[in-house]
Amino acid sequence: LVVERLSRYIVGQLLALKSDAVEAFREFCVRHFLPDIAQTDGDGNYEAQFAQFCVAMSITLETSATNTHEQNWLAEIGMKLVFMVARADLLRSGLPIEHWADAVMNAISTVNCRYTKGVNVEATPYELRHGYRPDLSMKRAFGQPCNVLVHEPAGAVSSRVIHGYYVGLAFGYTAWKVYFPG
Repeated sequence: LVVERLSRYIVGQLLALKSDAVEAFREFCVRHFLPDIAQTDGDGNYEAQFAQFCVAMSITLETSATNTHEQNWLAEIGMKLVFMVARADLLRSGLPIEHWADAVMNAISTVNCRYTKGVNVEATPYELRHGYRPDLSMKRAFGQPCNVLVHEPAGAVSSRVIHGYYVGLAFGYTAWKVYFPG
């Protein structure tokens, strides 16, 4: 997770390994913005590569002491909040654990669209980051049952819908991501 200090806007990217963090941060800098300061948890697995990248991009690198979450409190609070929402969504929906990643990404978008005490203005993190209110017309509850229209059914009496479950908004499209069990 990357948490912007001023607006508390959270950007999440799912990683297979912690060693993928440097490449993910590079991608974040290209997609979103180049931060002035980056803070890491002091884990030695990728610190040398991360430090080299930050020096090359003129980013001030702050490192907290290893295994002390108190020094990296903003990211820790963000992770706690996101994972709490994702866990609640996944449990409430009854979907299998394979949808944990979808639940996390849905939780991040939900958290970014709610008001927070950490910001001194009456705006959501999304509004502060993008400059306008989020369009929530396509957003649904995670795991909500939904039907997908079949434009060309197999036969004249075949069903014209497939029953599934909403697992999030499709990235870059005006569409839903839907899970079809079985």
